[in-house]
Amino acid sequence: MDLRQVLERLDLKNIKCHFVDVRIERTYESTFTYQNGELIEAIECPVIGAFIRLFHNGTWFYSSTTAVNELEREIKQLFSQANQYSDQGNSYALPSNNGVHHMIKKVNEAFSLISFDQKIKLGASYLPLVQKIANVQLSKVRYTDLYKEKFYKSSVGTEFSYDFNQAELRFMCILKNGDQLFTDGFRKYATNFKDFHNLESSILDYFAESQKFLHAQAVVPGKYKVVLSPAFSLTSLLDINPRPTL
Repeated sequence: MDLRQVLERLDLKNIKCHFVDVRIERTYESTFTYQNGELIEAIECPVIGAFIRLFHNGTWFYSSTTAVNELEREIKQLFSQANQYSDQGNSYALPSNNGVHHMIKKVNEAFSLISFDQKIKLGASYLPLVQKIANVQLSKVRYTDLYKEKFYKSSVGTEFSYDFNQAELRFMCILKNGDQLFTDGFRKYATNFKDFHNLESSILDYFAESQKFLHAQAVVPGKYKVVLSPAFSLTSLLDINPRPTL
């Protein structure tokens, strides 16, 4: 479905209200996880939806729908609902007309265009590396991507679209040597799928360095000032610990 054409067919200026605008968003996400060489998760999640705002008789009215091919009908229903309310006076100053701007740049590289089987095969290609890494107690290979398109059109004439395209590949291991455990992970972020190929040397070099932390000196208990990456959330901290300082 060409969402830009969907917007172009909408004649918002002929809606007899003070202001109306439409937002359409299409999102594609996929993820998979290998744990100890076994595929334990594989999910594709395409989602599409629209959100409508309408200002009439001094009041805002809202509607959301997944039927993006029927937006004109949805807007008319919302306008009919708005007409049932008495006029509260106009308190909304119309925004400026910022023109038409279409900024989608990554259509040919979107992760949504790459088959899920191709992504899973990529993950599987890195599984044999576990045999080349010393002291592995548990291993995970996890891949996640997101491609998002956003479209906007208003009754004053503003229209724009843009997209977002990003993915992450993680190769994570729990290392064990005697009673010493250390969790570490190689991460690669990219906006192009080809950048996830030929990472074998980088992964092996990373975990060769990780071996040193199995023998790192224990931190003396106490309170310390630390600096964390903005990328770390509670979930990521539970998932994988940052490297200590040797």
